[in-house]
Amino acid sequence: MTNLWESIKKGDKKAFIELYETFYQDLYAYGFKISGDKELVKDCIQQVYLEIWDNRENQSEVNFLKSYLLKYFKRKLFREMAQRSKESSSYDNPIGMELSYEELLIKNQSSEDLQFKLHEALDKLTNKQKQVIKMKFFEGLTYDEIAEITSSKNRTVYNQVYEALKILKQYISTLAIFYLFFAK
Repeated sequence: MTNLWESIKKGDKKAFIELYETFYQDLYAYGFKISGDKELVKDCIQQVYLEIWDNRENQSEVNFLKSYLLKYFKRKLFREMAQRSKESSSYDNPIGMELSYEELLIKNQSSEDLQFKLHEALDKLTNKQKQVIKMKFFEGLTYDEIAEITSSKNRTVYNQVYEALKILKQYISTLAIFYLFFAK
């Protein structure tokens, strides 16, 4: 796959088409699982591939092409979802209908409390657990890729993720209840 990436960087259209055909279904399935919006997912995939092609000469080296594309796509999808959410929330609070000072204060405090609780939960993890959680869920790496990067055994990585999730799970129910009732 490294050769494919190098060919794309040099402007090889056939290599770019191969990249598109090889990973389109993976990106689509991943994006649909996250958002459930077929059109949004398709739009984001197109944007990712267009950006890669437009910036091909400036792309850095990529060792794990699938992971790179999933991470790139996930960021694009989340940005687009946030933008759409922001646009739809402007309909919920039309211009001219400002929130009262008390409503703004409550909303801000709820957001700060939620962030504090999330940081508190993450602080319960060891540095190694934080590292594998970040790679697994934020970077979209597989257990094999994480094991290779951290020079660990696959089973060790799996156990670290499992233990970290067990710790975080203790806080998730509290956060979910908090978020449902107080953070709107």
